[in-house]
Amino acid sequence: MQPRLNKIQYVHKSQLNNIKKCSRQFLYKDIYKLKPEFVNESSLTGSAFHRFAEEIYLSDKQDKWDDWKYWVQFWANDFQKRKEQCVADGIDVGTSEDIKSEDFVEMIVEFLKQPYNRFAEPVLIEAKFRFYIKVGKKKYWFEGTIDQLLKIEVKYLQGFPFIGKPNKDYVYIHRDIKTGNRRSMSEIGLTTDDNINVYSYALRYGLFDLKHDNSYSVFVSHIPFAHAIYYTRDHLKYKKNTGKNEDGSYVHKPGDYKGQAMYFVKKSQEDLKMMEPELVSLHNKINSGIYTRDGAANNLCDRFCGFKKVCLHDWRTNG
Repeated sequence: MQPRLNKIQYVHKSQLNNIKKCSRQFLYKDIYKLKPEFVNESSLTGSAFHRFAEEIYLSDKQDKWDDWKYWVQFWANDFQKRKEQCVADGIDVGTSEDIKSEDFVEMIVEFLKQPYNRFAEPVLIEAKFRFYIKVGKKKYWFEGTIDQLLKIEVKYLQGFPFIGKPNKDYVYIHRDIKTGNRRSMSEIGLTTDDNINVYSYALRYGLFDLKHDNSYSVFVSHIPFAHAIYYTRDHLKYKKNTGKNEDGSYVHKPGDYKGQAMYFVKKSQEDLKMMEPELVSLHNKINSGIYTRDGAANNLCDRFCGFKKVCLHDWRTNG
Protein backbone atom coordinates (compact mmCIF):
# COMPACT_ATOMS: atom_id res chain seq x y z
CA MET A 1 0.00 0.00 0.00
CA GLN A 2 1.10 3.52 -0.73
CA PRO A 3 -0.08 6.35 1.54
CA ARG A 4 -2.94 8.42 0.21
CA LEU A 5 -2.46 12.08 -0.48
CA ASN A 6 -5.77 13.03 1.15
CA LYS A 7 -5.15 15.58 3.89
CA ILE A 8 -6.79 15.36 7.28
CA GLN A 9 -8.13 18.85 7.88
CA TYR A 10 -9.49 18.33 11.38
CA VAL A 11 -6.85 16.39 13.30
CA HIS A 12 -8.52 14.56 16.17
CA LYS A 13 -6.98 14.43 19.61
CA SER A 14 -6.78 10.63 19.42
CA GLN A 15 -4.82 10.87 16.17
CA LEU A 16 -2.11 12.81 17.98
CA ASN A 17 -1.73 9.83 20.31
CA ASN A 18 -1.77 7.38 17.42
CA ILE A 19 0.89 9.17 15.36
CA LYS A 20 3.21 9.25 18.38
CA LYS A 21 2.82 5.54 19.11
CA CYS A 22 3.39 4.38 15.55
CA SER A 23 2.82 6.40 12.41
CA ARG A 24 2.37 3.22 10.36
CA GLN A 25 -0.45 2.10 12.64
CA PHE A 26 -1.88 5.59 12.22
CA LEU A 27 -1.83 5.08 8.44
CA TYR A 28 -3.89 1.88 8.61
CA LYS A 29 -6.27 3.03 11.31
CA ASP A 30 -6.87 6.71 10.62
CA ILE A 31 -6.23 7.10 6.88
CA TYR A 32 -7.08 3.72 5.32
CA LYS A 33 -9.77 3.13 7.99
CA LEU A 34 -8.88 -0.55 8.19
CA LYS A 35 -10.36 -2.67 10.95
CA PRO A 36 -7.78 -4.28 13.23
CA GLU A 37 -7.32 -8.04 13.36
CA PHE A 38 -7.89 -7.99 17.11
CA VAL A 39 -8.53 -5.72 20.05
CA ASN A 40 -7.67 -6.29 23.67
CA GLU A 41 -10.55 -6.89 26.05
CA SER A 42 -9.08 -4.24 28.32
CA SER A 43 -9.82 -1.51 25.76
CA LEU A 44 -13.48 -2.56 25.61
CA THR A 45 -13.92 -2.73 29.37
CA GLY A 46 -12.26 0.67 29.65
CA SER A 47 -14.52 2.18 26.99
CA ALA A 48 -17.56 0.79 28.80
CA PHE A 49 -16.39 2.36 32.08
CA HIS A 50 -15.87 5.64 30.27
CA ARG A 51 -19.46 5.41 29.01
CA PHE A 52 -20.68 4.82 32.59
CA ALA A 53 -18.70 7.83 33.87
CA GLU A 54 -20.47 9.95 31.25
CA GLU A 55 -23.97 8.59 31.76
CA ILE A 56 -23.93 8.93 35.57
CA TYR A 57 -23.94 12.73 35.16
CA LEU A 58 -26.51 12.75 32.34
CA SER A 59 -28.96 10.29 33.82
CA ASP A 60 -32.17 11.50 35.47
CA LYS A 61 -32.42 8.47 37.79
CA GLN A 62 -33.40 9.84 41.17
CA ASP A 63 -31.30 7.38 43.18
CA LYS A 64 -28.47 7.14 40.66
CA TRP A 65 -25.58 7.58 43.10
CA ASP A 66 -26.90 4.88 45.46
CA ASP A 67 -27.90 2.21 42.96
CA TRP A 68 -24.51 0.65 42.32
CA LYS A 69 -26.04 -2.61 41.02
CA TYR A 70 -27.78 -0.69 38.24
CA TRP A 71 -24.51 0.90 37.13
CA VAL A 72 -22.57 -2.37 37.30
CA GLN A 73 -25.19 -3.87 34.98
CA PHE A 74 -25.04 -0.76 32.79
CA TRP A 75 -21.28 -1.22 32.44
CA ALA A 76 -21.60 -4.98 31.80
CA ASN A 77 -24.25 -4.48 29.11
CA ASP A 78 -22.20 -1.83 27.35
CA PHE A 79 -19.08 -4.00 27.43
CA GLN A 80 -21.02 -6.96 26.01
CA LYS A 81 -22.40 -4.83 23.17
CA ARG A 82 -18.91 -3.68 22.27
CA LYS A 83 -17.64 -7.24 22.32
CA GLU A 84 -20.51 -8.48 20.14
CA GLN A 85 -19.91 -5.65 17.66
CA CYS A 86 -16.27 -6.69 17.34
CA VAL A 87 -17.32 -10.29 16.62
CA ALA A 88 -19.82 -9.05 14.03
CA ASP A 89 -17.03 -7.03 12.40
CA GLY A 90 -14.73 -10.05 12.30
CA ILE A 91 -12.39 -8.67 14.96
CA ASP A 92 -10.95 -11.07 17.52
CA VAL A 93 -11.14 -9.99 21.15
CA GLY A 94 -8.08 -10.98 23.17
CA THR A 95 -8.68 -11.75 26.82
CA SER A 96 -6.37 -10.51 29.56
CA GLU A 97 -5.69 -12.20 32.89
CA ASP A 98 -5.54 -8.92 34.79
CA ILE A 99 -9.02 -7.83 33.62
CA LYS A 100 -11.54 -9.19 36.12
CA SER A 101 -15.19 -8.23 36.38
CA GLU A 102 -14.95 -7.95 40.18
CA ASP A 103 -12.31 -5.26 39.73
CA PHE A 104 -14.70 -3.17 37.68
CA VAL A 105 -17.50 -3.74 40.17
CA GLU A 106 -15.23 -2.32 42.88
CA MET A 107 -14.11 0.55 40.64
CA ILE A 108 -17.73 1.50 39.93
CA VAL A 109 -18.71 1.28 43.60
CA GLU A 110 -15.71 3.39 44.65
CA PHE A 111 -16.41 5.94 41.90
CA LEU A 112 -19.97 6.31 43.18
CA LYS A 113 -18.77 6.71 46.79
CA GLN A 114 -16.29 9.54 46.24
CA PRO A 115 -17.72 12.93 47.34
CA TYR A 116 -15.76 14.74 44.60
CA ASN A 117 -17.75 12.67 42.07
CA ARG A 118 -21.07 12.45 43.88
CA PHE A 119 -21.46 16.15 44.66
CA ALA A 120 -19.84 17.60 41.55
CA GLU A 121 -21.91 19.84 39.30
CA PRO A 122 -21.42 18.93 35.62
CA VAL A 123 -20.63 21.85 33.31
CA LEU A 124 -19.48 20.01 30.18
CA ILE A 125 -19.86 16.26 29.65
CA GLU A 126 -18.59 14.63 26.44
CA ALA A 127 -18.62 18.00 24.66
CA LYS A 128 -17.22 18.07 21.11
CA PHE A 129 -14.90 20.93 20.18
CA ARG A 130 -12.82 22.38 17.37
CA PHE A 131 -10.07 24.99 17.39
CA TYR A 132 -7.31 26.19 15.13
CA ILE A 133 -3.78 27.46 15.54
CA LYS A 134 -2.80 30.09 13.00
CA VAL A 135 0.75 30.25 11.64
CA GLY A 136 1.11 33.04 9.12
CA LYS A 137 -1.91 32.74 6.86
CA LYS A 138 -2.38 29.01 7.47
CA LYS A 139 -4.82 27.55 9.97
CA TYR A 140 -4.17 24.17 11.62
CA TRP A 141 -7.46 22.67 12.82
CA PHE A 142 -7.88 20.25 15.72
CA GLU A 143 -10.93 18.54 17.21
CA GLY A 144 -11.89 16.21 20.02
CA THR A 145 -14.27 15.69 22.92
CA ILE A 146 -13.97 17.01 26.46
CA ASP A 147 -14.57 14.22 28.97
CA GLN A 148 -15.73 16.22 31.99
CA LEU A 149 -15.64 19.79 33.20
CA LEU A 150 -17.02 19.86 36.75
CA LYS A 151 -17.72 22.44 39.41
CA ILE A 152 -16.59 20.93 42.72
CA GLU A 153 -16.68 22.37 46.22
CA VAL A 154 -13.16 22.58 47.64
CA LYS A 155 -14.16 20.72 50.80
CA TYR A 156 -14.65 17.58 48.72
CA LEU A 157 -11.08 17.76 47.42
CA GLN A 158 -9.31 17.66 50.78
CA GLY A 159 -6.18 15.55 50.63
CA PHE A 160 -5.38 16.25 47.00
CA PRO A 161 -2.21 18.28 46.41
CA PHE A 162 -2.89 21.47 44.46
CA ILE A 163 -0.58 23.95 42.79
CA GLY A 164 -1.81 27.18 44.32
CA LYS A 165 -4.73 27.77 46.65
CA PRO A 166 -8.38 28.24 45.61
CA ASN A 167 -9.79 31.67 46.41
CA LYS A 168 -13.39 30.45 46.40
CA ASP A 169 -15.36 27.67 48.05
CA TYR A 170 -15.51 25.83 44.74
CA VAL A 171 -13.25 25.19 41.75
CA TYR A 172 -13.71 24.19 38.14
CA ILE A 173 -11.84 20.97 37.36
CA HIS A 174 -11.44 19.50 33.91
CA ARG A 175 -10.55 15.82 33.97
CA ASP A 176 -9.69 13.08 31.51
CA ILE A 177 -10.95 9.65 32.61
CA LYS A 178 -8.57 6.68 32.34
CA THR A 179 -9.09 3.09 33.47
CA GLY A 180 -5.48 2.52 34.41
CA ASN A 181 -3.53 3.24 37.56
CA ARG A 182 -0.51 5.34 38.47
CA ARG A 183 1.40 5.31 41.73
CA SER A 184 2.59 8.81 40.99
CA MET A 185 2.51 11.30 38.15
CA SER A 186 5.53 13.45 37.47
CA GLU A 187 5.21 17.18 36.90
CA ILE A 188 6.72 16.91 33.43
CA GLY A 189 4.41 14.02 32.57
CA LEU A 190 1.35 16.07 33.43
CA THR A 191 2.66 19.30 31.92
CA THR A 192 3.48 17.75 28.54
CA ASP A 193 0.52 15.34 28.32
CA ASP A 194 -0.95 15.77 24.83
CA ASN A 195 -4.51 15.06 25.92
CA ILE A 196 -4.51 17.73 28.62
CA ASN A 197 -2.76 20.20 26.31
CA VAL A 198 -5.40 19.83 23.61
CA TYR A 199 -8.29 19.97 26.08
CA SER A 200 -6.92 23.04 27.86
CA TYR A 201 -6.39 24.84 24.55
CA ALA A 202 -9.91 23.95 23.46
CA LEU A 203 -11.47 25.29 26.67
CA ARG A 204 -9.75 28.63 26.19
CA TYR A 205 -9.86 29.11 22.41
CA GLY A 206 -12.15 26.44 20.95
CA LEU A 207 -15.72 26.35 19.70
CA PHE A 208 -18.08 23.70 21.09
CA ASP A 209 -20.94 21.76 19.55
CA LEU A 210 -23.20 21.78 22.62
CA LYS A 211 -26.37 21.36 20.55
CA HIS A 212 -24.99 18.20 18.90
CA ASP A 213 -25.79 19.54 15.43
CA ASN A 214 -22.21 20.06 14.18
CA SER A 215 -22.58 23.82 14.48
CA TYR A 216 -19.52 24.42 16.71
CA SER A 217 -20.82 27.82 17.73
CA VAL A 218 -20.35 28.02 21.53
CA PHE A 219 -17.23 29.83 22.73
CA VAL A 220 -16.45 28.80 26.33
CA SER A 221 -13.24 30.79 26.87
CA HIS A 222 -12.49 29.19 30.21
CA ILE A 223 -9.26 28.30 32.02
CA PRO A 224 -10.22 25.87 34.81
CA PHE A 225 -8.57 26.02 38.21
CA ALA A 226 -6.86 22.72 37.35
CA HIS A 227 -6.81 19.84 34.89
CA ALA A 228 -6.71 16.26 36.09
CA ILE A 229 -6.03 12.79 34.80
CA TYR A 230 -8.35 10.48 36.72
CA TYR A 231 -6.98 6.92 36.94
CA THR A 232 -10.01 4.95 38.14
CA ARG A 233 -8.01 1.76 38.79
CA ASP A 234 -6.36 3.70 41.61
CA HIS A 235 -9.52 2.85 43.57
CA LEU A 236 -8.19 -0.71 43.76
CA LYS A 237 -5.28 -1.80 45.87
CA TYR A 238 -2.10 -2.00 43.83
CA LYS A 239 -0.92 -5.52 43.09
CA LYS A 240 2.42 -6.85 44.26
CA ASN A 241 4.48 -9.76 42.93
CA THR A 242 4.61 -12.71 45.30
CA GLY A 243 6.44 -15.20 43.11
CA LYS A 244 6.32 -16.87 39.71
CA ASN A 245 4.24 -19.60 38.12
CA GLU A 246 5.80 -22.54 36.32
CA ASP A 247 5.40 -20.74 33.00
CA GLY A 248 7.41 -17.78 34.30
CA SER A 249 4.45 -15.42 34.72
CA TYR A 250 4.20 -13.44 37.95
CA VAL A 251 1.79 -14.24 40.75
CA HIS A 252 0.01 -11.05 41.78
CA LYS A 253 -1.80 -10.36 45.03
CA PRO A 254 -3.43 -7.15 46.27
CA GLY A 255 -1.12 -4.96 48.30
CA ASP A 256 -2.00 -2.42 50.97
CA TYR A 257 -1.66 0.76 48.93
CA LYS A 258 -4.06 2.68 46.72
CA GLY A 259 -3.22 5.59 44.44
CA GLN A 260 -4.64 9.08 44.78
CA ALA A 261 -6.83 8.62 41.65
CA MET A 262 -6.63 12.21 40.36
CA TYR A 263 -3.40 13.99 39.40
CA PHE A 264 -3.66 17.74 38.90
CA VAL A 265 -1.84 20.29 36.78
CA LYS A 266 -2.50 23.99 36.16
CA LYS A 267 -2.37 25.61 32.74
CA SER A 268 -1.87 29.33 32.25
CA GLN A 269 -2.47 31.29 29.06
CA GLU A 270 1.32 31.39 28.59
CA ASP A 271 1.40 27.58 28.80
CA LEU A 272 -1.18 27.37 26.05
CA LYS A 273 0.96 29.49 23.73
CA MET A 274 4.04 27.37 24.42
CA MET A 275 2.31 24.19 23.28
CA GLU A 276 1.36 25.58 19.86
CA PRO A 277 4.59 24.65 17.97
CA GLU A 278 4.41 21.00 19.05
CA LEU A 279 0.75 20.67 18.09
CA VAL A 280 1.44 22.24 14.70
CA SER A 281 4.42 19.89 14.24
CA LEU A 282 2.22 16.86 14.94
CA HIS A 283 -0.42 18.17 12.53
CA ASN A 284 2.26 18.39 9.83
CA LYS A 285 3.55 14.90 10.63
CA ILE A 286 0.05 13.46 10.33
CA ASN A 287 -0.28 14.96 6.84
CA SER A 288 3.32 14.38 5.74
CA GLY A 289 2.64 11.17 3.80
CA ILE A 290 5.65 9.57 5.55
CA TYR A 291 4.56 6.79 7.89
CA THR A 292 7.34 4.81 9.55
CA ARG A 293 7.16 1.73 11.76
CA ASP A 294 7.79 3.40 15.11
CA GLY A 295 5.91 0.63 16.94
CA ALA A 296 8.79 -1.80 16.48
CA ALA A 297 11.13 0.48 18.43
CA ASN A 298 8.41 1.05 21.05
CA ASN A 299 7.87 -2.71 21.44
CA LEU A 300 4.20 -2.40 20.47
CA CYS A 301 4.08 -4.64 17.40
CA ASP A 302 3.45 -8.08 18.88
CA ARG A 303 1.17 -7.47 21.85
CA PHE A 304 -0.70 -4.28 21.10
CA CYS A 305 -1.02 -3.86 17.34
CA GLY A 306 -3.97 -5.26 15.42
CA PHE A 307 -2.47 -4.30 12.06
CA LYS A 308 0.76 -6.32 12.16
CA LYS A 309 -0.16 -8.72 9.33
CA VAL A 310 -0.91 -5.98 6.81
CA CYS A 311 2.11 -4.03 8.06
CA LEU A 312 4.45 -6.99 7.57
CA HIS A 313 2.96 -7.68 4.14
CA ASP A 314 3.51 -4.07 3.08
CA TRP A 315 7.06 -4.10 4.40
CA ARG A 316 7.89 -7.21 2.36
CA THR A 317 6.26 -5.95 -0.84
CA ASN A 318 6.65 -2.18 -0.75
CA GLY A 319 9.25 -1.50 1.91
